[in-house]
Amino acid sequence: MRDTRRVQTAVLKSAGSDDPVLMPMERWDALALRAALAHQSVWCGRLLGGCGRQLTTRIGRQRVPHFAHFPDVDGASPLCHRLHTDGSSADHLFINRDVRDLLHRHGRRPGTTRFDGEFDTGGGCQWVTIDLADGRGVVVVALRGADLSDWEEREDRLRSAAPWVSWVFGPGLRAPQRLLQRDGFAMHLMFDDRAQGRPLQLGTQLLGAPTEWIDFHDARLDDDGLLTPASADARCTHRDTLTPVTTPPSAVADPESQLSNPPQPPQPSEPRTAVLSNGIEMSLPELRAPFQQHLDTELGVQSRRIGGGVRPLDPGPSVDRIPLPADVIAVLRDLGWNPLTDPLHTRWLKLAGTHSSYLYETHAIDTDPRVLDMLQELGKRWLGLAVLDCFTREYQATSAGEQSQVLASLRFALFNLLGTRSKLAGHLLLSHGEAQLRQDPAYRAKSRIDIDGVLQICGAVALLGGVDALYELTRRWYGETKDSLTEGTGAADSVDWKTALRKLDAAVVFDTTSSGPDHDRTFTTTVTDRQGRVGGGKARSKKLAERVAADSFMRMHAPRDAARLIASARTSYRYEPQVRPQVLPREPYPAQWRAIDTARDMFGLTSAADPSLTQALIHTSWVHENKAVANRASQRDNTVLAHHGSVVVDALAAQRRVEQVLASTLTPTADEARIMVPAEQVWRDAFAASPMVTGLFLGKGEAQHPARSYANAMQAVLAVAWRFRGRELLRAIPVELSDHFNRASDGSTDHYTRLAESCRPFGVEFAETYKAAGPDHDKVFTCTLEMTSPEGRVSVVSEPVQSRSLSKQEVAGRVLDLVESTSGCDDWQLDADDLSVVEFLLRTQLTHANRVKQSHLSRLVSRGALGTTYLATEDVSAFAAWAEQVEELVGGVDGDRAEELRRYYARCLVESGRGVESRKPLRAAVDHLRREARGLGLSDADRRLFDAVHRVMRASLECDARERAAVAETVRWVVVTADRHGGRIGLRQDCDTFTITVPDMDARTVLDPLVPLMRAQFPTLTVDASEDAITVGCEPVPAAKSILQAGALALADSATAVRRVLYDAVRALHDAVVSGDRVSIETALDDLDRLLGA
Repeated sequence: MRDTRRVQTAVLKSAGSDDPVLMPMERWDALALRAALAHQSVWCGRLLGGCGRQLTTRIGRQRVPHFAHFPDVDGASPLCHRLHTDGSSADHLFINRDVRDLLHRHGRRPGTTRFDGEFDTGGGCQWVTIDLADGRGVVVVALRGADLSDWEEREDRLRSAAPWVSWVFGPGLRAPQRLLQRDGFAMHLMFDDRAQGRPLQLGTQLLGAPTEWIDFHDARLDDDGLLTPASADARCTHRDTLTPVTTPPSAVADPESQLSNPPQPPQPSEPRTAVLSNGIEMSLPELRAPFQQHLDTELGVQSRRIGGGVRPLDPGPSVDRIPLPADVIAVLRDLGWNPLTDPLHTRWLKLAGTHSSYLYETHAIDTDPRVLDMLQELGKRWLGLAVLDCFTREYQATSAGEQSQVLASLRFALFNLLGTRSKLAGHLLLSHGEAQLRQDPAYRAKSRIDIDGVLQICGAVALLGGVDALYELTRRWYGETKDSLTEGTGAADSVDWKTALRKLDAAVVFDTTSSGPDHDRTFTTTVTDRQGRVGGGKARSKKLAERVAADSFMRMHAPRDAARLIASARTSYRYEPQVRPQVLPREPYPAQWRAIDTARDMFGLTSAADPSLTQALIHTSWVHENKAVANRASQRDNTVLAHHGSVVVDALAAQRRVEQVLASTLTPTADEARIMVPAEQVWRDAFAASPMVTGLFLGKGEAQHPARSYANAMQAVLAVAWRFRGRELLRAIPVELSDHFNRASDGSTDHYTRLAESCRPFGVEFAETYKAAGPDHDKVFTCTLEMTSPEGRVSVVSEPVQSRSLSKQEVAGRVLDLVESTSGCDDWQLDADDLSVVEFLLRTQLTHANRVKQSHLSRLVSRGALGTTYLATEDVSAFAAWAEQVEELVGGVDGDRAEELRRYYARCLVESGRGVESRKPLRAAVDHLRREARGLGLSDADRRLFDAVHRVMRASLECDARERAAVAETVRWVVVTADRHGGRIGLRQDCDTFTITVPDMDARTVLDPLVPLMRAQFPTLTVDASEDAITVGCEPVPAAKSILQAGALALADSATAVRRVLYDAVRALHDAVVSGDRVSIETALDDLDRLLGA
């Protein structure tokens, strides 16, 4: 999400700092703070859940003073996932500072501080643990959101290394009753918002007495820990009267005896009714539903539901000339969705009917081709969910793995049928080059293009609220889709070969390379196992090449397993029909029934959903230990439901992501356009934060580690909600889950993808291997991430975690932290293991910066690769500090490598558009021509100015030889202008200097208007004119000899850069003026106005 909120808190010095700062609400206090911070940097700290970017101060006369992110290189607000930005968002850091100050004042030396919270996902802190040096004590501060159910276990662990543990509870948090009874008091913290600087207060809660508050600085420390006057008195009194607190053992009901008879669902009580004035009798729930929103509005109560979808931006009149095929209109109307009822719908469908090559070729449409990719991904997800819903209405898979394989098969077959046989296919508008390639019978991408076109149309329909139409489309093609899988080669095509091979051997390694031009790229994949056996495959995409390679490998080296998979695909639709489960009785399972009631209320379900909600909360371990109970109730574990739920949340999160992005921009960045599969951690956290967390049916062993079951349970509950609410759930996500869906749609949570995008452009390749340890009920996984490049290789091993995917994300997150932290200028403070990883990555980046493709530059600049953020913001001192640390670690760079690095920096700065607004003479000339062209009043002098502007901008486009291009354009201008006057011309070259003689005219008359513009654009250009001669040359540019010089020279040179898009806009206006077409002129002027911000 784009961070447009007012940020009140930040940290000083670096992104990882724990030194907080609070922006005062009063303007004069804020100005005083700004003066105090004049020589310090302010950051959106990672310990605040922030993005780690630098902040600035915003102190106006109308709005409240606040911190703000520096804009991205394109002038837009940067992406930041921080959830809390108000004045209390840094409370944990202020608490840590005050506690450490208190320790110092009492002669105690503080040790390390541990902050535990949801910082990686933008959340806040829940625990602050401050150790005293030499293990002399621990202060534990529990903050809002902390789970206090295991506080005694936590205390036992801490007491094993320290003589005392002092518990303190943050604002709004209640102390556990057992602690209050044991100690006779509990300590609480509160910030006094009424006083200047929000001083910290320490309160002592006593049994049967009001809380007594003192200034935190007045607290004391003794041999038993933190002390206040009230707690000291309570200790003395309580020691005399203390009695052990015991809890009688709870009787555990025997499930077998409780279920000697088959379970019966609870009988719902008769709902209360109301009689309306017209005599109709309605139940109160029925009566409440249609008026709930009105009542909430009248009473000022916030609704628990999220409102309707967000309308995307209008693509504009530039797409009106694109035809909308009659077949597409007819099909959509037949599905119950008329695209002609709203002009916005019509324009989006026209846009969805174009190929990315057409958008690249046609500059008049102000939409990035990434938008088409987003529509494709959205269409894939909704069609995949629709076809899975069709399957689950008829059949019941025996396991999540089988259901996953069936879904892959159905998706593959449905997409092929729609792309080859439906009337939605075959209408994609292509570029001239792509259309010519399509005529070639050997062109391999024909079917892929047609499938992409259908998916884009389906994605546009879903974006505009037509999900029901996609479900109807899927229903009509489902029978044929299912039949195609059981005939001919359809079964083999539908097998998920890569997943099957991973199950046979988790250590297989896939190595993929690509070749060919971008419009016809071929991917070649080689798969190798530990025995050296090899399989290979080629395809148009990396994913399909891996699938073909896995297919080849299994057929060669595991033919029996391959034959079994093909046979199982042909019999995938011979499962038993759906079995209706029953509920379990309430009495032996009160906690579980409370969770079921919570889920029912959260999603607005009826009691008919109770059996399915029961199944959603049943873990495999519970079924294994209670087989008789589960069989009597026709219940099973929640794994199949959880898989269905993962497809549901994938579609819902993608819908939200696409809506949010396309409601704000039609030119998204690569990060904005990314639609990722939601991370498992998101749903684990969502379930942990809900009241359902205590209601899982777990076996005895799994109950020791319940958090491992949370993600499946949450997704299974969502699957039940989807089955009973259907597409209503799309606009009825409970508010309790809103933040989690925002996280699910945020691609930044995928550490591995972000790491790959930051390193692969420099030639770093990744390979992962996994190891499992422990018994089945307590298995943990480690991932070894191996990074290789021509400079060598390095490996990093993850911490043991509960799943393969989490281990991969954990190790990728650690490496990503190193990459991002070493992109900054602050002291890196790396240990020996980290040093080897950072040295490998930096050496590879410095050596191969020249191989980075143009399409990757904007993302690398936004992430600060090789210090580019400092150059883009002209912070030379910070860049120098960063470069110094790099050279200390990897050594200096030689002349050739420094020059390559300078060219890389120059390309980055050109891509970022830095300095476009500062070129005043060129900007003024363009503005003048724009005004004159709007009235079609261009004179001969204006046309000469057009030609001059065109030449200056063309020279500015060059990255490596911009000065030479300026000299060449100037010489051409002088020669052509003199030739038009009919005089004699002489030209002599001496190295890089040209002398043009014009003896028949005054040479100075041919310089305007180009030379003044060119010299303003290129300060190193030298033009000396006499009466009959002109000398054109360029001052020599010094060569870079270090990282700092490479950046500084690129920065100095970047002021002359012009972005290609601005040059194309001026050229389009020039061509339109020459043609005299008023419509083309208006279109070109609109594009130029947008780029120049007029």
